Amino acid sequence: MREIVRCFEDVLETLQRAHARGEKTTLLIGAGCSVSSGIPQAHELAVQIEQEYPRAAQRASARTYEAYLEELSPGERRELLGRFVREARVNSAHLAIAHLMKIGFVDRILTTNFDPLLSRACALAGEFPTVYSVPHMAISELKELPEKAIFYLQGQGVSQSRPVPRVLRAVLEETSKERPWLVVGYSGTDSTLFPRLATQRTYESRLYWIGNDQEPPATIVTQKLLRPGKEAYWVPGFTADSFFVQLVRHLGGFSTDFADRLLEHPQAILDTLSPAIQPDLLLDRLPRIGYPTPKDIHPSFVAAQLREGDQLVERAQYKASCEADALFESAYARYAGVAELQPQQSDAYLHWAMALSEQARLKSGAEAEHLLSLACAKYCLAAELQPEAPQIEFLWGMALSRRVQLTRGEVSIKLLEESCEHLVRAEEAQPGTASYFLACLCGSQGDAEGIQHWLTRSKNAGTLPALALVEGNPAFRSVVEQPWFSQLYCL
Repeated sequence: MREIVRCFEDVLETLQRAHARGEKTTLLIGAGCSVSSGIPQAHELAVQIEQEYPRAAQRASARTYEAYLEELSPGERRELLGRFVREARVNSAHLAIAHLMKIGFVDRILTTNFDPLLSRACALAGEFPTVYSVPHMAISELKELPEKAIFYLQGQGVSQSRPVPRVLRAVLEETSKERPWLVVGYSGTDSTLFPRLATQRTYESRLYWIGNDQEPPATIVTQKLLRPGKEAYWVPGFTADSFFVQLVRHLGGFSTDFADRLLEHPQAILDTLSPAIQPDLLLDRLPRIGYPTPKDIHPSFVAAQLREGDQLVERAQYKASCEADALFESAYARYAGVAELQPQQSDAYLHWAMALSEQARLKSGAEAEHLLSLACAKYCLAAELQPEAPQIEFLWGMALSRRVQLTRGEVSIKLLEESCEHLVRAEEAQPGTASYFLACLCGSQGDAEGIQHWLTRSKNAGTLPALALVEGNPAFRSVVEQPWFSQLYCL
């Protein structure tokens, strides 16, 4: 297997060298490129047909999506596929493919999909390739192909059908000449297209079969295509979205056209995008454009950006230092993007501050103190935008209390005072929120009266921790034998 495995850098070098020679790349994409848009894969559609049209499934010549589809009437196909097409949204892979065409690396795209998402993405990027429905195509049309084209191998929309074999063969021959191939999101288990890919003796400019994450290719793909001597290779470790986004960034980046239109008509454009889209496709470009920042940016876009950042922070908790730092930096970029788009909203600064605080837990000494000071600055910005918010005041106070432990002298005293101020504000706004932690701060300063006051407040608010936790806290060592402490826990 090792001899047919390649990495992303191999793909990148092949495409760059081909581009330098004036050669374009052919893309073959399948259902895996539309999964994050809400379009089911073939095996999922097959299950759907079995459930909704059991008689048609029984008549089928094989238990496959292709065979099932042939048994459905045109009206049944329209009803089944139409519901998915209506709800589908453009995803990151579609946008990245459109930009690869725009920057001159791709001019031929073959797709086994029926959805129109790739055409929509091209329009959003300012590209308008000619679209062909191969089952309804004449061979004569291949003699004068335009510069850029999309070939729907099984037809576009809900009227899917098998391509005429000689037309399909002619399309593959025309799009194979002296050019690299990228195959993404395609399983290779169909009986129409894959056999023709496998019969080609060698791919002189190489073919790269991009894997579905770490999932190995289908057995037939390994046996018939990914063989030594064919110059066809497997590249594992990517989803369709992550592969195309990384590829377009390395090959020249996203054009500003799409971001331009987003800034002019944000609601209309964002309604066409999948919530799962990688928001930084747009945010990479926004700082370079002179338009005013839109205030009515689509809320699902902002939510996706924040969610992506939070997920990166969560992943960072389980990684080694350097890898964790990289994940944190990626998360900060997402929060910064939201702050750029919605400077009057506090959420970006709050999430940013929480992430900095989490990264500080993985550090020590001056490095941890620096991260916590940055977190406090973000909490300050969040509080300015959302005054008297108990959560912000509490988290800000807790970050300051951690800084107290990492500093000395007058700086430590000042930080302690600030921490108490914020925790008291949180407690006043929402009783019980910070009372226990204020008791801890008093304990660290040897203030027995303060401990009693805040622990009593905590009990009255119903937030007093279990006895074992409080007794085991060194901050309360001086009071656990006091009568009032016994009364607090009814001992």
